[in-house]
Amino acid sequence: MKEYLELGQIVSSKGLKGEVKLNSFAEDNSVFEKISNVFLKGKKEMLEKQIEKVRLS
Repeated sequence: MKEYLELGQIVSSKGLKGEVKLNSFAEDNSVFEKISNVFLKGKKEMLEKQIEKVRLS
């Protein structure tokens, strides 16, 4: 069994290029600038996605 660390929750989509708005659970949001891939929890499986760009607000 694989274990995953939950970093946040997607709360909405933004724009037409696949961008999402994330409610972060991390203490320091700069962690998102250091990782290149994430796993998204689907209905039946985990989907691996590549992070192309991060904008912090």
